[in-house]
Order: sequence, then C-alpha cells, then structure tokens
Amino acid sequence: MLSTARFSLEWEKVRGSSVNSSCPPTIMSASTDPYKLLLAGYSGKVASYTFTPPSTLTLDAEVQGEAGKSPSWAAFSPSLPVAYVCDEDESKGMVHALSLPGLQKAGHATETDGKGPCSAIVVGHLLFVANYLTGSTSIHSPTSSDGSLVSTTPSRIIPFHRFPPGSTGPVSSRQDRSYAHQVIADPSGRFVYIVDLGADQVHRLRVPESGRADEVEAVGETEIEEGAGPRHLAFHCDSATGHTYAYLACELNTTLLAFHVDPKDGSLQPIGEAQSSLPPGLDAGGTPADGNARTTSEIAVSPCGRFVDVGTRGDPEEDHIAVFARRESGQVEWVGWDGVGGRNLRHFSLSTDGKWVAAASQNDGRVVMLRRDDESGRLTMTGEASIDFEKVAFAGFVAAGR
Repeated sequence: MLSTARFSLEWEKVRGSSVNSSCPPTIMSASTDPYKLLLAGYSGKVASYTFTPPSTLTLDAEVQGEAGKSPSWAAFSPSLPVAYVCDEDESKGMVHALSLPGLQKAGHATETDGKGPCSAIVVGHLLFVANYLTGSTSIHSPTSSDGSLVSTTPSRIIPFHRFPPGSTGPVSSRQDRSYAHQVIADPSGRFVYIVDLGADQVHRLRVPESGRADEVEAVGETEIEEGAGPRHLAFHCDSATGHTYAYLACELNTTLLAFHVDPKDGSLQPIGEAQSSLPPGLDAGGTPADGNARTTSEIAVSPCGRFVDVGTRGDPEEDHIAVFARRESGQVEWVGWDGVGGRNLRHFSLSTDGKWVAAASQNDGRVVMLRRDDESGRLTMTGEASIDFEKVAFAGFVAAGR
C-alpha cells in the first residue's frame, strides 16, 4: 500500500501527463497485484479485506458498531487512507471517519441533519452526503489534513422537493416525496449530482473554486421520465476527446439512460432511447403503485470505457449484472446478463483496472468476486472467492494509495 506522500507524488506524475485535464486518470493496478476491499453491512459490521487473484481473500480488520448501527455506503478520501461510512439508521443520520485498512476511528462522527444517509462523495475538502428519507444533501466542510471531520454538524443542508409541491409520482409507494438516493461528482469535480428517486430528477450543484460550502450553488436539474425512479449515476470521461458521458440506472422501471455532459454547465443531454436492463422478453413484473418487481441497483462504467454494468434485482434464485457495450457516440448496446450467486444485489464495484467486480448480495449475506472477459465484457464468478457477510450493503474496491 502506498504511503500518503508517495501516492500524492504518483498522482502528480500521472496527472501531468494526462491528455486532457478534465479527465483525471486512474492509477491502475496489475491484475496479479493484491487489491483492497471495504465491506459494510446493516448488521453494524465494517471490514477490510485483501483480494489476491484469482481466489484468495484475507481479512485485514473488522469492527462492530464503530460506524453505527446500519453502516452502508462508504466514500473514500481522494488522497488519504480514510473512509467516510454512512450510518443509515433512520433515527439520526451520521457519518463516521475510519482509517484504512485498520478501521480505527479518525476523529469524531458528524450528524447529517437528515435521515437515512445512503451515499457520500468527497470533492476537494468537502464531503457531500445524500439523505434518502429526508430528500436532502448535507455538506460537511472542511475535512482536516489527516482526513478527520472538523465539525459534528454539517456546514449546510440543501433540501429537495417533488414538483408541484405535495404531489405524488406514478409509483405512489416510493414517490410521495423527494428521496435522495445518491450523490456523485463528475470527473472534473466541478459539479455534484443528486439522484432523486422520488422526484424523478437528477439535481445539479456547482462546486466553487474556493471550496467553500456556503458558495456551493444549485444550478439545475434533469427531468427523468415519470415513474422511472432514478437510483444511481456513473460517469466516463474520454481522455482522447475530453468528452464526458453519464449513465443512469432507473430502479422503478428497470432502465438504463445515457447522457452527454455539457462541459460548460454540467447539464445532462440525453443520448438515444432508454434501454431495458433485463434480457429481451423477460417480464419485469410488479404493479403500477409499487413499480417493477425486477429493479436496478448499482451502475458502473469500466475504466477502459468499453462497458457499462447495471445491477438487477428481484430474481427468485440469483440476481444479475447486465453488461452493455459502450459505443463512441455514448450509446449502449445489450451484451449479456451474468449471475452473482445471491439475492438482492444491493451494491457492486469495479477494481481500478476493471478486471474484477466485487458483488454484494444483501439477502444472502454474500460477497463474490467476478472476473471480466477483456473482449466480451462478460462476468464470471470465481468460485472460491466469496465472503459471508451478514446484511452486506457495500463492497467497495479501495483505490491505490489508500
């Protein structure tokens, strides 16, 4: 594992040779090198593992309750060995800073002034958190030089609402108000997006050069088809052209949407039509009030930019990851549907070289490793590489240097 100083030096070397500064590069690991993983689950447990291909998983550290009652999503510091873990406890939203890989507390926790924090991202020295149950984003500023959180309360809260006020979306059981399901930054770090499942919108914030929370500006939103229930967004920046693309997994109607990102204002411009995340001819089931029975979960773009992966849930035997081929235009085409050996695929992540996928199935309490075929993009489970982890909600690869 790189020291903080060495990681910063390596980052500067790579960044200096980048084709386009709007497309920050990823430090790639060789496929035979060990990878670091962070797992979190609603049982209250957080653990760090080392994965040595093709099938060895070694526990590095494990803690119970250090990140609250219901740890789920974790955001990683861009330069320090620190993870910010959301406690999704419905009574009071909290974020806990833990060191990597030992998982010691890095300073105090912070309240989010919202309920059900389910996603977070670090942009510069600002930590953004999506509060699902209260439909808001909390901004925490600043993080200190060692990665610990400075304040026990957020610097700012930005609430979101369905429009018109008091309205309910087509999927009435899930869209009676705003539900902020994800917060994510574009590759340049100039804009932060909040994916709102309840309002069928993707909200957009501009991050100021000053890095001050009080200067973060709400600059617009992208309207999504009513009843789609947008859940998670992923970006890809083409380093050859500097063009940035976004891909949106919609939970309630089980679709994938593609967008071009406007470089000036960060707005999302649709590309083509919505694509089903299910194999052709497979019935999504469900009811109008509850949405589809087969839904989407996580989404990721392979580092090479050739493939887009979308998690699907609701299969009675095992859930799957839908693999799409990504074209130069930004459009996607169906490739295949690969099983993950468990039910309720809540989360998955890609290794920094894109060769491996860690998939977390909440209902079966299982994390499995899948390998990607370089040519087809298809994913295959590595039989021996699995972890039993009760109520697992997050399985994130830790980037080099952390």
